[in-house]
Amino acid sequence: MNEKIYMGIDPQPSEIDVHIRNSKGETLYWCQHYLEVKSSFSRAQDWQEYIWRQCNLLFETCLSKVKRIDVCGFEQQRGRINSMIEQSLLGCCMIKNIKRVILHPLTWKKLVGLKPQGSNAKNKKHVTMLLANELVKHNPHWKDLTRVHDLCDAWFISKATHIIDSKQV
Repeated sequence: MNEKIYMGIDPQPSEIDVHIRNSKGETLYWCQHYLEVKSSFSRAQDWQEYIWRQCNLLFETCLSKVKRIDVCGFEQQRGRINSMIEQSLLGCCMIKNIKRVILHPLTWKKLVGLKPQGSNAKNKKHVTMLLANELVKHNPHWKDLTRVHDLCDAWFISKATHIIDSKQV
């Protein structure tokens, strides 16, 4: 059987961070997909349609890099804006017949063994330092490691997605 391809997504109102790995844990693709903020649209519906198009574009871009995605996991976020992004990601997975899992932050962190560091700022710094070498290896322009913690979270979310899928076999 072919090895599986896992996609981890950390969605934010201003960007969607993605990490794609194979069953061996090797990074196949890692990216940031930037979004226009909701306030730049005159109507909420225009922004919602924009998000839907951007999520579709994101999946098309990823599929052009890896040819298929077997399982996609994305982090559950709080708030109405984030819910709309999650719903668009979910819809894209369903249309493309990609198995999907929505992960609560505490769930994926526990699965991958990330321990709380005492504050949000310390947590962000911790995940970034764990993956600093890997980040720069795959994308040398990410040398400013103060802005990449969401990319690191996407890496861990893809790992958690792999773990969950492996347990369901």
